Amino acid sequence: MNKTFLLIPLVAGAIAAAGCGSSGDQSSQAADARGDIEKNLASATTGAASDRRAASATPAIGVGALEVVNKTNQTIQLHVGGVDNFDWANGNRPDHRPPQGIQQAVLGPGYSVLARNLEPNYKAHSHPFNVEFIGTKPRNAVLGAIRLTISTIGAKADNQFNGEHVTCVVDFCVNGGSKDYPQAGDYILRIKIPYVPSAVGKSTDPPTEPTVLTITQKSNPTW
Repeated sequence: MNKTFLLIPLVAGAIAAAGCGSSGDQSSQAADARGDIEKNLASATTGAASDRRAASATPAIGVGALEVVNKTNQTIQLHVGGVDNFDWANGNRPDHRPPQGIQQAVLGPGYSVLARNLEPNYKAHSHPFNVEFIGTKPRNAVLGAIRLTISTIGAKADNQFNGEHVTCVVDFCVNGGSKDYPQAGDYILRIKIPYVPSAVGKSTDPPTEPTVLTITQKSNPTW
């Protein structure tokens, strides 16, 4: 919009300057100037719309997308362990730092980190990893821990390659839903798996949102 307002005075100045000529020339130049104004306005409007679309566009969610959310009253850091190199492909693995993974991500109260694509090596039989939540009150205290994996959900029982691969808990991989995991002390973890339709061929439509893992306090839970 700023560009639009800057352009109008310049064209208006051209109209004023045209007043020094004949009335015919003035009419012609004024019409040309008005046309330029309309073109500039249209261009500025189109450009602004394109800028808005570009700003709102975000990369697509991929295989195993995982978001970790801190709903406690303190800053935490994530630690990923128990990773086997053979289980992962193309550098998109949880023990890499953001944005590829979540390793050592520091989250203040109410903040989250998103790994858009945790890509398993499909030649591996499983893809487990551990996530620890390290607190600052007291410092370096383990507030919670959970073992995750990339698993096929929405799949036919006789073929693990049918369905969509998502991040889930080792003992809780379903078509979608949530489950709570109480931790020692005042903390609790909740895993929320996006819904994926049952597979009808060798694949399904991929989920449009990530698996969400949230840590909060039992005494004052906020999801």
